[in-house]
Amino acid sequence: KQWYQRRVRGTEIEHKTYDATFLRRFEITKLPRYLILFVKRFTENRFFVEKNPTIVNFPISFDMAEFIETKVSDKYKSTEYNLLSNICHEGRAKGGTYSTHLHLSS
Repeated sequence: KQWYQRRVRGTEIEHKTYDATFLRRFEITKLPRYLILFVKRFTENRFFVEKNPTIVNFPISFDMAEFIETKVSDKYKSTEYNLLSNICHEGRAKGGTYSTHLHLSS
């Protein structure tokens, strides 16, 4: 048995397809002024919290054109976002410190 659901919410359209495996896809319909990306670094189960040690490299410039449809990108002069800041956690999952790195242009 398979069925499909489409829901429109503000700046995105959510597409869901249900069958033996679950697929969820979001379609961006409007670009925000600021793009905030969050990478989930911690996993938790009933016994412990664990931090993912993978190093993540962020580009200084990020173009959303390849992630949105042409009809959306045509509405904007630019689909490019520049990195303004990055928040880093150093230490273990249960403790540590956060530091903020700002990219200042001259």
